[in-house]
Amino acid sequence: TGPYDGGLGLLLRGVGSDATAGGFKEVWPRESGVIVPGDAKSLGIVDFGGEGRPDLVFGMNQAAPVILMNEADANKGAPLVITLEGKPGNHSAIGARVTVEVEGLPKQTAEVAAGSGYLTQSTPDLFFGWGPVKEDAAAKVTVRWPDGAVSENRVSRGDGPRHTLTAK
Repeated sequence: TGPYDGGLGLLLRGVGSDATAGGFKEVWPRESGVIVPGDAKSLGIVDFGGEGRPDLVFGMNQAAPVILMNEADANKGAPLVITLEGKPGNHSAIGARVTVEVEGLPKQTAEVAAGSGYLTQSTPDLFFGWGPVKEDAAAKVTVRWPDGAVSENRVSRGDGPRHTLTAK
């Protein structure tokens, strides 16, 4: 929030469901629980541990990156990771929008994007949650592909946290 290590990094959350609603909301460290001293310039999201939980990598001005590992309690909820394989010319399916419906939870939606901040690229994986431990849980996954096609899939928690869906 200050020039050259003058404070704490401040998260900005996009507001609205599309660019016309636009703008950002400041999310202060007390609200987010993420405290990054120094002059943070970017935020990338990647799963370093491979367990399906997103970890945070902050790019810093004139300093080494700061990595915050996600050590969430697995008993309070399980991760669901969706990876999309798009068509030639857009293998990562950039622009695809994925909606996940799990019984007892609100709909979860995310979009595959290229770039997430200043000189930053997050993983194209999309992170969702299964909710509390329930081994037989299933999710309805709806993908609106970049070309406008829509596919619906069912995935099972018993098959693990990672699921890859391919464009037809």
